[in-house]
Amino acid sequence: KSGAYDGGNDFGNRRVLPRISGRVFHDSNANGINDGDEGSPSWMISGWTVYADYNNNFIWNWPEEPYANSDDQGLFTLFGVEPGTWTVREIPQNNKHCSFPATSDAGGCYHTVTVPPGWTLGGIDFGNWAGAALNGNLVNDLNANHRIDPGELDQGIPGWRIYADLNGNGFSDGGEPYTYSGNSGEFYLTDVKPGSFSLRVISQEFWECSYPAGCTYDLALTSGQTVTHNYFAFHRPEITVCGYIYQDPDGDGWSKS
Repeated sequence: KSGAYDGGNDFGNRRVLPRISGRVFHDSNANGINDGDEGSPSWMISGWTVYADYNNNFIWNWPEEPYANSDDQGLFTLFGVEPGTWTVREIPQNNKHCSFPATSDAGGCYHTVTVPPGWTLGGIDFGNWAGAALNGNLVNDLNANHRIDPGELDQGIPGWRIYADLNGNGFSDGGEPYTYSGNSGEFYLTDVKPGSFSLRVISQEFWECSYPAGCTYDLALTSGQTVTHNYFAFHRPEITVCGYIYQDPDGDGWSKS
C-alpha cells in the first residue's frame, strides 16, 4: 500500500572474467601457417601449457597467472583472465620450435591481446614443428664402379663435412646445418628445419665422388621425419705418370736434347 516499505528485493551480480581460446597445431612444413590437416600426431599438439604472462617475465607464475593445457585436438581455453592487455605464451617443449605467431622474444613466441570484461577472445593459435633427422655413410669406392658393393660400407671416410644446402648454391654457408663423418664414415644431422634442400658433401683434394649421381640428395622433409641410408661414395682417380728415357753419355744426370 502507499507509503509501505517492501524490503528484500535484492539483485546479485557476479563479475564475468574474459576467456582466451585457441589451438596448438602441428606445423609439419614449418611455414608458419595452419594449413589444416598437417598430419598432427598427438605428441605434437596435446599437453602444451598456454598461459597469460601478466608480468611478462617469460615464466608461468602459478596460481596468479591463468593457464590451460591443450587437449588431443590441440584446443585450449584460459578461464578467469583479468581484463586488460596481456602477453599469452606457450611453454616451449624440448626439441620443438615455434613457427606461429611470428612475434617472439627470449620466452619464445607470443601473442599480445587486449580483453575487455566479459569477452571471449578466440583464434590465439600456436604452431610448432620438430626437427627432422638424417643419417648415412661416407665410403671409399675401392673399385671406382660408382656403386656401393658388399664390404665397402666397412671402408668409411672420416672427418668430412656433410651439410644441408638450404639455398642451393653448392656451398656450406653460415646458418646451414652441418656435421662431420665419424671414424667409420657414419654421419648424423639432427634438428633440421622441414623443407626442401640438397644434402651435399665437401669433397677433399684427389678424391672424386662416384655415388650418388651428382653427389647430392634432393630432399623434402616434414616435421619430425627421419631419413636414413644417405650413402656417399668417393674414390681416388687413377694417376698417370709420364716422362721419357734419354742417354746420358757424360753421366751428369741431365738431358742434353
